[in-house]
Amino acid sequence: MWARASIIVLGIWLVFAPLVLGYDVPAARSNDIIVGLFLATFALVGVTVGRMRFLGVLALWLIVAPFALGYGNELAPVLNDVLAGIVALGLSLVPLHRRERGTALLREPARTEGR
Repeated sequence: MWARASIIVLGIWLVFAPLVLGYDVPAARSNDIIVGLFLATFALVGVTVGRMRFLGVLALWLIVAPFALGYGNELAPVLNDVLAGIVALGLSLVPLHRRERGTALLREPARTEGR
């Protein structure tokens, strides 16, 4: 639950980061707003889907985007995107529910002696 909430907050941060950090590059502004909206939305959808692993793709994009979109020489957007991507990638690996950690244990029938 805390990981999903953290991803939502991270997505909201990405939407407002261009204003707060004063990005000069339009590609960096657009990328952060779009990816931030996707992160927040996908984290909310993760409630019904049950996993946040697919957020890892967006996290990897955040890490690569400054260099792929040509704003790799701008310090503020690069640091923001790479750090946000690393955090999002780590959070995307956290299980949403406790039962995801031990689903194999739940699937095995309990053995009883003498039956």
